Amino acid sequence: IDPCYAYRLRREDESNADYAARAAQALEDRIVEIGPDRVMAFVAETVVGATLGAVPAVGDYFKRIRAICDRYGVLLILDEVMCGMGRTGTLHACEQEGVAPDLMALAKGLGGGVPIGALLALPALRTLGGNQTDVLRSLLGEGTKARTGQVSKRSGTLQVANLAEPNFIDPAYALEVEEFAVVRSVYDGLLQWNTTESQLVPALAESWTSNSDATEWTFKLRPNVTFQDGTPFNSSAMKTTFTHYLPGSWGFLLGTMTNVDDSDPLVLKVSFSAPNPDFGRNLTFIKAMSPLLIQQKAAAKRAVGTGAFQWGEWAHGEKITLTASSSYWGSP
Repeated sequence: IDPCYAYRLRREDESNADYAARAAQALEDRIVEIGPDRVMAFVAETVVGATLGAVPAVGDYFKRIRAICDRYGVLLILDEVMCGMGRTGTLHACEQEGVAPDLMALAKGLGGGVPIGALLALPALRTLGGNQTDVLRSLLGEGTKARTGQVSKRSGTLQVANLAEPNFIDPAYALEVEEFAVVRSVYDGLLQWNTTESQLVPALAESWTSNSDATEWTFKLRPNVTFQDGTPFNSSAMKTTFTHYLPGSWGFLLGTMTNVDDSDPLVLKVSFSAPNPDFGRNLTFIKAMSPLLIQQKAAAKRAVGTGAFQWGEWAHGEKITLTASSSYWGSP
């Protein structure tokens, strides 16, 4: 929608208050047009920096916007990268508007010359104590009250907004956050980090050892695990996965690999030409892929692993749908 920019967009027969009401109504009209269940957030600069240099909204525009967002369960995200952190007479510009956002982006003025940015989120702000600014108090007080009762009931479906559409869903090529969102949901590795990411713990491998110079690694695999297409998970599947990874973005992790012994379905032995003490940690980036998926050369179009979620559909430019895997070996 158009910004609240009275200098160019207010009609001659309108007061600032009337224009603010019309400008805010554009948001509600757009939400209704798209469908409230398809709108996650509204993003705006509290003070616009791309028009006359530093232009605030007029009248009660942001209070109306806050009310509309609450009415439809839409997040209000304020961009205060340019105007925030003490540049408007208060620590945050939205304090001047009397509103509290759900998320707030900050940067300039935050680090006193150090190039740093931050994102303030309401759940995190709830844990703050001690000296709080007015905006934090409003977030904890009236801002929270305004949204009480607006929380939707659980539907059994979790909708997550991604930064962008994935370029790759093939784990061998996935590098970006939006790609890992799919990869980590559908695929498992031999090893994984614990919840604090301080120690490796079993995943598809129940246990593992290496020789003294870390040139030979042995993994005892978890039995009775199948991929979501019914293909058995075993040492041969991991050998196929390694071969698929070699030309990909993560192939360098296997660069000195010389042999993969898959003679025992539940024991995987991997040999290297040079010591590879980080192989265990590196395996958290390598995910077991269905040999059938690789054989069909379909890993760029759909995902088939052993994870807690299985592939549903990919409506390009709109969404990726995953469903809970009924054959998942672990605890969701």
